[in-house]
Amino acid sequence: MFGLTVVGMGIGAAFAPDGGWLVGVGGVAIGGFFVVIGVRGARRGMDADQHGILVRNMFTSRWVPWESLRDIGFEVVPNDAGGTAYHRLLLDTTHGSVVTQAPGGSDEPGGRLDLVRTALLRMRDQAIADGP
Repeated sequence: MFGLTVVGMGIGAAFAPDGGWLVGVGGVAIGGFFVVIGVRGARRGMDADQHGILVRNMFTSRWVPWESLRDIGFEVVPNDAGGTAYHRLLLDTTHGSVVTQAPGGSDEPGGRLDLVRTALLRMRDQAIADGP
């Protein structure tokens, strides 16, 4: 394919410094960036099992063992008007705090985040009671 392009355009035109190749390389780089963002964005969330919680944010993943989880609260995400856009889970651990990017929502009692919080704390209590 490259050979046909060089012969069709002439050798000088194929390698001319007109910046056309920069557009192609830039398009590939931008496309690759959006693929990475799309894949990483879709993977955001939490996985909990009998050993702890794996928190997957956009660019980082953090493992939180049940033994180091002290409590789970809510973090307010503000909107541009100064109000509250939504809440996220805030895991208080013995090594600092871990904020989850997903799930997000309202912190109202009986709401989705409250149910997730309650279920995770119940799993923690059960795992610690069962022992290693």
